[in-house]
Amino acid sequence: MDEATGVFLKALASDTRQQMLAQFSGVGELTAGEIAERSGLRPSTASEHLRLLHRGGLVEARKEGKQIYYRIDGPTVDQRLSVLRDYLDDCRLPPTDADGTPLPVPAYGQGRHGGRPTVWDRLKESVSAMQAQLVARKNELRSGAFRDASMAMCALVTAADGIIDPAELRRVSQLIATNEVLQNFPSDDLQRRFEENLDRLTPDFAAGRAAVLQEVAKVRKPDEARAVIQIGIVIGGADGQFVESERAVVREACRALGLAPRDFDL
Repeated sequence: MDEATGVFLKALASDTRQQMLAQFSGVGELTAGEIAERSGLRPSTASEHLRLLHRGGLVEARKEGKQIYYRIDGPTVDQRLSVLRDYLDDCRLPPTDADGTPLPVPAYGQGRHGGRPTVWDRLKESVSAMQAQLVARKNELRSGAFRDASMAMCALVTAADGIIDPAELRRVSQLIATNEVLQNFPSDDLQRRFEENLDRLTPDFAAGRAAVLQEVAKVRKPDEARAVIQIGIVIGGADGQFVESERAVVREACRALGLAPRDFDL
């Protein structure tokens, strides 16, 4: 599945944005103000969600005077759905022969049809490898600096596109609670620190991001610094959609820690 389709799915994976899309039914075009009013949102909040919907290819915009009108981007939606359909077809049970016997499934690390691995194969392998490396060093990753930097990293990934989506928040909170390495620390303490970092990002994302990156940069030990980046990749890639905005904040964290993003295939 390509990057654009991943962004499309992430834009759609929000109850709020789904509600906003439903407002277009039967009306064609709406202004941002009309969408906000119909959805019960503040104009600034609606504008942020519309930005993500536009980026995901779900809506298109045109300007008329001082007004911006939005409508469903039918051609792009059709194209994204076609890619998604092909991807899901590729994930289905393997074909069978004339007797109904399943044909061999390609070995792990190959694409479903053999040959070079798909993007999803490579991402899954990378995330699995990094998690295994973290688990192998679990007993060494017990410091307060690692704990705090990891929660800052998780917050950056959660809000990578500038919005803290409730579904994404629940997903990351669950991953934090179940990650074997992070279980070195009390889960309620991790959640509190995670939410404190999210609170820093809420009023002004740009300023908050700088503050949260400073929290990441407090890690001094090289092994812990690498582990923090690996935590970010594991959390971001766990759903198979390690999109560019998430990769970008992890690259920023690399630079804050004096690490080369290329060392992590970023």
